[in-house]
Amino acid sequence: MSVSVRAAALVAALGLAPLAGLAEGLPPETEARIAEELGATDYFDFVWLPSPKGDEALAVVFFPIPGAAGNFDSASGLFAVSGGKTTLEGQPILFGTEPREARFLADRIELVTTMPRPDDPRCCPTGSAHWVIDRQTMDVTKK
Repeated sequence: MSVSVRAAALVAALGLAPLAGLAEGLPPETEARIAEELGATDYFDFVWLPSPKGDEALAVVFFPIPGAAGNFDSASGLFAVSGGKTTLEGQPILFGTEPREARFLADRIELVTTMPRPDDPRCCPTGSAHWVIDRQTMDVTKK
């Protein structure tokens, strides 16, 4: 993964560790191309959640917000995967960090992310949320 010195410093300052994801499956140049397709060229974490059949995957990339004192944003995309190529099918707007437990169903995709509880400091969320992505509209709702 291509990580700038600034992004690496942000990861260290926030106590974040890169999550397991695409590094186990696709070449770094594919990861970088997908992140760029999602609008993130200077990212510090990339998560690839493939479907059990391997014909689609949800990508989530985390990147620093320039000038925002250590804050970060994310972008996500649903990709079709065929013959080693990926095609962006939609960009749902997800919330939280550490996306996991993706379930690819006929009409929706479900996943869990880490979210802050009411008394959590911004740095250290301890809660979780279950999200549902509508395949037709890419609308995201909290379950």
